[in-house]
Amino acid sequence: MTLLRSRVLLVLTLLLGCSCTLHSTATDWSGLVGANGYPIFVKSSTNIGINLGVVIPVLGHTTMISMVGETAEEIADEHGNRVRVIESSVENYWYGVPPLTWLLTPVITTVTMEYEPGVKELHEILEEGGDMPPERVKALHSAIEAHRNPPKEGGDAAKSDDQ
Repeated sequence: MTLLRSRVLLVLTLLLGCSCTLHSTATDWSGLVGANGYPIFVKSSTNIGINLGVVIPVLGHTTMISMVGETAEEIADEHGNRVRVIESSVENYWYGVPPLTWLLTPVITTVTMEYEPGVKELHEILEEGGDMPPERVKALHSAIEAHRNPPKEGGDAAKSDDQ
C-alpha cells in the first residue's frame, strides 16, 4: 500500500511541475518599420499544460483565450501597444499513450503576436546592445524619436489626394 501511495504522490508532484510558459521576442528588425512608422517586435509564447479528460483545462494555459490574454499581458508589461495575433495553435496529445492520455492529456498551446514596442523597451535594447551594428543603433534612435514625434495622420498620401 505504501508503494502505491508513493507512486501516486510522485505522479501528482510531477504533474504540478508540468505546466510552464516559454516567451521569446524577436527584436532585430534591421531598421524596417511597420505601417505606422514604428518598429515591429514579434513575441511568441508557448505553454505546456495538462487537460483532464481531454477537454477540461487543469494545469497551464491550454486554451487560446487564456494564452492570448497571457501574451498580451506580457506585451502590456513591456509598454507595447497595437497588438496583432499572427499565428496560433493548440495541439492536444490525447492519442499519445491511451488510455493514460485520455485521462491526463498533454496540451501545447502557442501564440505569436506582433506589436509596437514602447520607448522603455527600445531604450533597454539600446543599453543591452554591446556590439550592435551602427545601422541598428541608428534605427533604434530613429524609432525612439518617432515615438516622441509621431507621424501625422494621413501623411503624404493625404496631401497627394488633395492636390
